[in-house]
Amino acid sequence: MQLAVLFMVFNRPALTERSFQAIRAARPARLYIAADGPRHAGEAPLCAAARAFAGRVDWPCQVKTLFHRRNLGCRLACSSAISWFFRQEPEGVVLEDDCVAHPDFFNYCRELLEYYRNDARVMVISGSNFQYGKQRGPGSYYFSRFSHIWGWASWARAWHNYDIEMRGLEAFCRGRLRDTLQHAGAAAFFMRKFMYVAHGLDNTWDYQLQYSVWKRRALCIIPNVNLVANIGQGTDSTHGGGLNFDSLRRASGLASVVHPAIAAVDAEADRFECERRVNENAILWPMLTREAARRLNEGDLKAMKALTAMIKEYYGPLRAVLQLEVMAALLGGDSEEIARATCLLEEQYPDGETLTGLSKESAAPEARSAA
Repeated sequence: MQLAVLFMVFNRPALTERSFQAIRAARPARLYIAADGPRHAGEAPLCAAARAFAGRVDWPCQVKTLFHRRNLGCRLACSSAISWFFRQEPEGVVLEDDCVAHPDFFNYCRELLEYYRNDARVMVISGSNFQYGKQRGPGSYYFSRFSHIWGWASWARAWHNYDIEMRGLEAFCRGRLRDTLQHAGAAAFFMRKFMYVAHGLDNTWDYQLQYSVWKRRALCIIPNVNLVANIGQGTDSTHGGGLNFDSLRRASGLASVVHPAIAAVDAEADRFECERRVNENAILWPMLTREAARRLNEGDLKAMKALTAMIKEYYGPLRAVLQLEVMAALLGGDSEEIARATCLLEEQYPDGETLTGLSKESAAPEARSAA
């Protein structure tokens, strides 16, 4: 495949190997491997092993490496690696060591990089989808304000606008942030995150990209299926800090790319994204359960089932979710599914309570919070 890929690795050789296998299957023409240096001597063998896995290229490919001897930290190591990549390539794909791409991800990126090559409105092509089964528009992708970076692609012309120092941030937060998001809670969330990053309290690089996108009023592309699975949300993740609900998203395929008719932000999709950000971690499940109910009300049983399955996997068998599944089975008219869903609800909650709605009080009090 005539595509350039930047692969950023660090100290997790097992994850690096799994991510690399997806790149290997795609056989890009040019592979750039960037690695931060170890933080201490005991970490050096892990860093060396990750670099070795990332370099097992056995197909015709031009390989370039940027291996740091000392540790720069996530902020500088990642941002400088991406700058190094785009100094040599006009466009390409960026993957980190914990992102396992579906085979269709690479063709999706290749086609959209070409299609929007000269469209300055578009800055980021994301491979991640956080809509949990909900189709947004008739195309294979939709437009968003949000720059998801668990597998993404872009152009040197777009990365040129990246501002690691976040210049003008305070004025932006005072004047444009709330209007950009049209959501007071999300505006407060991102103002706090931006300030942490700008003042060195969070050693990361991605919020600067999000700020750069919003500062320029640019567009991001989001696929209507999730094309990249994140396998790194564990105790050894740099920023994850443990299990994460979003790590449950599976990667699935995307057939031929169908372009939407209009390049405009999907306001409903971004509203859902704002709600998701505000309701992170332990208080995420009520919002997601309400969203599942809304999808059921819309008649989108496929999206509803995809979302309720993830809620159950992470939070356990919440009463409200099991009630939703009974209602969906009743609407579907499948007697076996009705019996199965009803039986599960009665097994988990034998108190005889009927379907009482979707308030927080109707859900299982023992629901586990996010780790």
